[in-house]
Amino acid sequence: MTPEGDFFAQARNLFQAGRTAEATDLLERAVETRPGDLACRYALAVCLNEEKAWKRAETHLRMVIEAEPHHYLAFYELGKALQGQRRLGEAAQAYRRCLLHGEAGDARRRLKECETSGAQPVRGDLAVPEDLERLAALAVLDADRYVPPPASLPTLADDLDERGSAPVGDLVWSSRTQLRAGVPAAVFATALALAIPALLGRNWLYLPLGAYAVTAWAAALFISRASRFDFYERRLDVAQGIVPRSKQSIWYASITQVNYSRGLLSYLTHTASLDIHYMVGSDHKSATLAALGNPARIDRLYRELQGPVVRERRAMKKILF
Repeated sequence: MTPEGDFFAQARNLFQAGRTAEATDLLERAVETRPGDLACRYALAVCLNEEKAWKRAETHLRMVIEAEPHHYLAFYELGKALQGQRRLGEAAQAYRRCLLHGEAGDARRRLKECETSGAQPVRGDLAVPEDLERLAALAVLDADRYVPPPASLPTLADDLDERGSAPVGDLVWSSRTQLRAGVPAAVFATALALAIPALLGRNWLYLPLGAYAVTAWAAALFISRASRFDFYERRLDVAQGIVPRSKQSIWYASITQVNYSRGLLSYLTHTASLDIHYMVGSDHKSATLAALGNPARIDRLYRELQGPVVRERRAMKKILF
């Protein structure tokens, strides 16, 4: 992964492990060096809310909302920060602005808590009806009373429907079938080429068995060089094989199942593979990413590619929590 990807993965893993203080320290250092990185600020605010540092979280969230006024998850976290400070009227307004654009966590329950606790309305306060279908109709009432609806951002499905294509996003990571995965077979072929003629006393066997050993080493090299796995933000491109040669493009949104596998040889070569099952229209297809890399990295990649995790990107990239 890129250094940035590793950084965000580290912060997310700390947060999910309940080590929010460490995640907070990590993100605070990142914000100091990258003050314009809104994703860092948002992630830091989430950690600060978890640490009950409500006021500090509010500061960062207001900066995110100023730059991204349609970021309803930031309004949700702002509501939590304000509610933690007992500023219930402002918290209720933040939850309402969140709910105008989508459900987030327990925003509706928290809104009711603020309302039943005697929250005083603030300027421009807006009640959110229970009927979610009426929320869109509120957009035409009074532009001063709520945050405008999000700008129209084309989804992957929209792009595919309209143009038959979609932007793949930035390249996140590239790999190949590891050369070391072919070494055991090549070593075995070499051992045969040296041992069999000597054991049988047939010197003429050196030539065919030597050719076999050379072929095994060449195959390991060519298979590694011919394979390429490019992980973009929204799609995986796979190229493998010599004869036959195959190329596949797999949109993450189409993945139905991912299997992590290791055999005896992969333990010897410290590699792991992924079997990816996906849909193209109504057809079920699969691709095997053989000997992709070291097991720890591939296990992390396996978890990231699970169906519940793979979603289309929101307006801001790399929002982790």
